[in-house]
Amino acid sequence: MRTKLGTFRYPVALVDVQGGRSESVSPWVDTGAVYSQFPASLLESLGHRPNSAREFRLADGSTVRRPVGPVAVRIGGETQPVLCIFGDELSEMLLGATTLETFSLAPDPVNETLNPTTAMLLQMTEVNELEESSDLRLDYGKLAGVSGVIPCAVQNADTREVILVAYVNKDALDAAIHTRSAVFWSTSRKELWEKGKTSGDTFELLEVRVNCEQNSLVYVVRPRRGGICHTKNRSGEPRNCFYRRLDFESGRLENRDP
Repeated sequence: MRTKLGTFRYPVALVDVQGGRSESVSPWVDTGAVYSQFPASLLESLGHRPNSAREFRLADGSTVRRPVGPVAVRIGGETQPVLCIFGDELSEMLLGATTLETFSLAPDPVNETLNPTTAMLLQMTEVNELEESSDLRLDYGKLAGVSGVIPCAVQNADTREVILVAYVNKDALDAAIHTRSAVFWSTSRKELWEKGKTSGDTFELLEVRVNCEQNSLVYVVRPRRGGICHTKNRSGEPRNCFYRRLDFESGRLENRDP
């Protein structure tokens, strides 16, 4: 029985090679799987045949060789050929990452659905424009399960410590640039959130750094007063959020600011 966090079943149809017959199935949506997988007997009954074989690494680190081939898959009203694994009868049916990318869909595990996303067409020149361009083209649709946001790490400009990880949407980034303060989007309250606005422990925004794929940010900040975490140490002072360190030997957490 599958218990992996964030996976869910979603109805799709496998279409025969003539396009006149289809078989409805409900595979697991699992972006940890590169390719979709269905029983070979089912795919072959629809006229599909593997045209090659590839090696795949399993969760335990071992590798297996499986036949693969193009299969017509229908999601909603759209049918596209996608590369699928022809699995054995005991294999779970999976809807993998390449299939979702083909249909420009992003999984929403909270609501157990697939949401349309904007596919980005990259013009390949001598250098990758997305990675080298000075144009800001943030990809707010890539994070699975949370629509319209990207992760943002927060770094103290003076100590270079990472003190918080939060989420930012377009409105939050616009507000942060306008106010020169650390502003985020609260995914739980569904509202803009300036860190420390209530307590007075706000943070001056000095820089915004963007990663190569334009799907995550770093805010470089300077505390105007105090720490950033909602927890406090024994002296009653706010900590930084990453106040515990993992001990490799014991596997336990060591409090660096008790």
